[in-house]
Amino acid sequence: MKITLVTHSMYPDSIGGRERYVYYLADALGKKGHQVKVFTCTNSFHSKVKKYRNFTVYYFPSIDIPLKSALYRIPFAMVPRLLKDDSEIIHAQDMHHFTTFVSSVSARAKNKSFIVTEHGYPPMEGLMKLLIKVYDRTLLKFIEKISFKIIGVSNFISTELEERYKINGNKITTVHNAIPANYFVKNNFEFREKYSLKDKRIILGVGRLTKEKGFQYLIMAFKKISKKFPSAVLVLIGPYRSYKNALDRSVKRLRLTGKVIFTGPLGDDIVKSAISCCEMVVIPSLYEPFPFVPFEALRYGKPVIASATGGLSEIFVHGINGLLVKPGDYKDLEQKIELLLSDKKMRTALIQNSDDVLQRFNWRSFLHKMENIYEKTSV
Repeated sequence: MKITLVTHSMYPDSIGGRERYVYYLADALGKKGHQVKVFTCTNSFHSKVKKYRNFTVYYFPSIDIPLKSALYRIPFAMVPRLLKDDSEIIHAQDMHHFTTFVSSVSARAKNKSFIVTEHGYPPMEGLMKLLIKVYDRTLLKFIEKISFKIIGVSNFISTELEERYKINGNKITTVHNAIPANYFVKNNFEFREKYSLKDKRIILGVGRLTKEKGFQYLIMAFKKISKKFPSAVLVLIGPYRSYKNALDRSVKRLRLTGKVIFTGPLGDDIVKSAISCCEMVVIPSLYEPFPFVPFEALRYGKPVIASATGGLSEIFVHGINGLLVKPGDYKDLEQKIELLLSDKKMRTALIQNSDDVLQRFNWRSFLHKMENIYEKTSV
């Protein structure tokens, strides 16, 4: 099949769950013999093409609108190319990006099959909340009408599509995220060496530094942890956003300077190294659709503490394969972190029980489900 994936931004130029999802999917489909293209945006004034072994990425100039909560892109240069595209299926990412809207218009104009994967969109406040409401009643309804299927990356997202956005349930299907098995490599200690963390007990958080990721509560929880466990250090890996300033203020107010490390965005290899070196991975999110981070942690034999919210509750059973905490409760986080730092038997038991998670959300099953959807779409 000829398949075109459309995304607002693309890995490795941009680091995030959606971007990696597209990269992994494009590569796997290409390996199986499908002809795969990826259309995405660039802040350059010129279009460019990047060829990988199994797929090709086309970058198109866009008008970028940087807002406090997110970056929005109007992909004006992508539209003519979409109208000339020879693919049988257009598969767009996220319903609230203009790349998805222009893709749906192009699919309608050329009578092509159209699919959307929804990766999750946290509730907004103020003016953004009003603008999203207008979008939902206009552009989103058109996207829904054109779509053959709308894929939720978790049951949580599929439910949200139906209840929050009033999408027709017959169009919604869940295909849980997964990571290719060849993504993982042998443990290494490059991260410890780079950040001079030899003999430190690393508590690790990975994700964009935004309010909904909940790192503010992790920093608050770390205040007492740093006193009880002097060798502990909190490391937060992820792209900076405007909320980074608030996190910096918290670190200074709690007198944690030097004990909390913000690395900014890092390449895959060094992130893998950080996970392989850490004591535990903490995911304190207030809103979380279905992240890749838990699978990375479990593959490297690391225990996970996660908020009991969104797709995370579909991955972990408290006390069996992970520890769940109440979202936004820093005291609960503090207690669970202390438990894992103190109790080696608990850490070992959680990891021993993690195989079920990796079996349930495996790459082969994910790819099989996606190909089935494509096949039904192209009939």
